[in-house]
Amino acid sequence: MKAIDMRSLSQAARLERRVEVIRLRKAGGTYGGIAVQLGLSRTGVFDICKRHEARGAPGLRDRASGRRLGQSRVLDPVQEALIRRVITQQTPDQLGMPDPLWTRDAVLRLVALRFGIRMAIRTLGTYLDRWGFVPRKVLRPVAAAAALWMTRDYPAIAARARIEDGEILWAHEERLRTNRAGGAGGSACEPLALIVHNQSAQASLTSAVSNRGRVRWKIYPEALTADELIDFLRRLVKATARKVFLVVQGCAVERSESVQSWLEDHVDDIEVFRRPAQPTFEASAPPAGGRLLDDG
Repeated sequence: MKAIDMRSLSQAARLERRVEVIRLRKAGGTYGGIAVQLGLSRTGVFDICKRHEARGAPGLRDRASGRRLGQSRVLDPVQEALIRRVITQQTPDQLGMPDPLWTRDAVLRLVALRFGIRMAIRTLGTYLDRWGFVPRKVLRPVAAAAALWMTRDYPAIAARARIEDGEILWAHEERLRTNRAGGAGGSACEPLALIVHNQSAQASLTSAVSNRGRVRWKIYPEALTADELIDFLRRLVKATARKVFLVVQGCAVERSESVQSWLEDHVDDIEVFRRPAQPTFEASAPPAGGRLLDDG
């Protein structure tokens, strides 16, 4: 008689067969006799008995399928910790790379340089999402003042950007916290605000996103100061081949005398436009013409 393939049985039926094998074995049955009685192979009966001998009753259950948490990741825990520390404490140009601010491409280069690993961009996205080092939400405002700004003021900014071959970027600064926020959305014709998903309770993430979803960011150790904002703006200008039309919201530091003086000295490179602050947001679709967090 052909032995039953245990893989064709349900998990419960497999466990029942194994329990019956052990019962018959304890009753004095031989491997061959049990095999014939239960429709199993002699080798299969022997293996079940060995599993029970080694692990007891838990050995009769199916082994857990799938990967264990952290198993088969591209980066091991030590490599992850190193990359996270570098992104937190340094910028790409300080490491000899051309990028003045972090982007996904810059992080890919960092991984390749440090470990010789060519990581897929989607895999990197998973790591960045886990670490909380990039903005995760693009939301559109629903407050009346913000909606009015979009219809009254934004078209003129967009027109100037087209005429001057500039690039519109949307800035945001957020303290990093231990909680995580999910979701995505946005619209190319509406102001984009970023809600970061993060891990550190001290640092702050300052970022700028284009209408196509390209994100550039830098992490500062504390809440953003005037000097750090100037540093970010200088890096942003360097990272952008065209004039920057930067939209900000609720950034008190931007109004400081030193920042305003710096902006006046660099008006040919960057201009800042304030939009109304708003208490609530509504998720919308990803920006047209590009994907959220797309460095293309």
